[in-house]
Amino acid sequence: MKKHNLLKTIGIVFLIFVILSWIIPVASFSSGELTKGTIKPVGLIDLVYYPLITMATFIQYGIIILAIGGFYGVVNKTGVYSKLVDYLVKLAKKNEKRFLVIVISVLSLLASLTGLPWALFIAVPLLITVILSLGFSKLTAIASTVGAILVGMAGSTYGMSSGYSLYFLSLGVHTDILAKFVLLIILTFLLIMFVLSRTKKEVIETTSEEKTEGTKKGSKKTTATEKKTSEKVKVEKPLYEEKAGNKKSFWPLMIVIDLTILILLVGTYNWYLTFKMTYFTDLYNSLSEIAIGDIPILSNILGSSLTPLGYWGSYETALIIVIASLLLGWIYNIKFDEILSSFGEGAKKVLKPALLVILANVIFTIMINAQTGNIAITITNYITGLSEGVNVFATTLASAFGSFFFNDFYYLLTNVMGPIQAAWTDVEFYSVLAIVFQSVHGLMLLFLPTSMILLAGLSLCDISYKDWLKYIWKFLIQVLAVILIVALILSMLV
Repeated sequence: MKKHNLLKTIGIVFLIFVILSWIIPVASFSSGELTKGTIKPVGLIDLVYYPLITMATFIQYGIIILAIGGFYGVVNKTGVYSKLVDYLVKLAKKNEKRFLVIVISVLSLLASLTGLPWALFIAVPLLITVILSLGFSKLTAIASTVGAILVGMAGSTYGMSSGYSLYFLSLGVHTDILAKFVLLIILTFLLIMFVLSRTKKEVIETTSEEKTEGTKKGSKKTTATEKKTSEKVKVEKPLYEEKAGNKKSFWPLMIVIDLTILILLVGTYNWYLTFKMTYFTDLYNSLSEIAIGDIPILSNILGSSLTPLGYWGSYETALIIVIASLLLGWIYNIKFDEILSSFGEGAKKVLKPALLVILANVIFTIMINAQTGNIAITITNYITGLSEGVNVFATTLASAFGSFFFNDFYYLLTNVMGPIQAAWTDVEFYSVLAIVFQSVHGLMLLFLPTSMILLAGLSLCDISYKDWLKYIWKFLIQVLAVILIVALILSMLV
């Protein structure tokens, strides 16, 4: 089962939910009233039924992973990928830790401003390859990339999480924005310090490595201490490798990667939800009205499936990545058949991460398919009844437990926010409520095995869930403490 550690972890979490379904009754909330229901257990047939339904319902996330894998398959075929990696490694050489600081800071900031992890995930395989080539461990690579993205979502400023919170609680776009940026800066700083503190024994000097190898040549036996030390300084193999030795430039590749991310950030960010901006929708409507006679030209050419910028979803994301792959093939004069075969080879390498990303939604599938209520509402109602009036600790618990059932922040708010608003009618506290909910949700995604982007990263680097928890648990406690302190200060200022 070591080869299927992450899949096993998803199965354990699923079974925990199954047990809870036999103990906790469901409830529903509508028009300000809570309706208690009965126990709706997950039966034996459901143990097979819901994973299958999950595969059909959330296949789009697996398609995104396959598209990214295919993209890097074409990237390898260009023959310039190692040139780009070597160039970045050369820039970061002797400043390895500074490189980590830059990567963490940029990814955290972009995630905070947009809340779009999949667009940013396109750069993750490249960044991981560079970080590994610099001599850091896989755990450091994941913490500096995927971890930074999730920290940015926990410290959401103008990201989608913040936008949903503002929408549900009827708050202004700039409400407590200074506090949000302060929280983001603190969380990002904590991640930087945590990662750097764990890299002291990871950066490998060539001379020391050669000495270690020379010492081992004359010895057949290795003590437990020597073995442990050897494991710590082992250079991890990059995710993707290809032979260099051509005269092609890597700059077109770099430009395509950057443009792809930029287009996806613009296209998938809901501008109206946060800023009430209708520019892209108005532009889309104007272009759609262009016609010859009664025939709309652009609508017919591009198809009715095209949606305005700001309303793109998972399938549009995968489509843009595929288009970027074809563009790369054209720029580097790769034959169409070779583009297809390279894309397929790259997609094959990420079949396992794609499957895990889909199955990470198995509990979410059960929750959204529930017709008579769900246990998350029951638990939330119980938590709100533990205290009279608004309580920061109760809000934290509500978001934490709710995140176990809903890895999508929008659905978390849809199901959990109703009972909380009914129990705590103090509108002045809603701004604090918004910050607590989005930050705790981001914190939970840093370790819950229902976190899609986390599982994708761990699977790419072949890191077990147990090793990740052993690595990150101290940082999680620090983040939780900061969130509580910031929330308590804000609640006293309200």
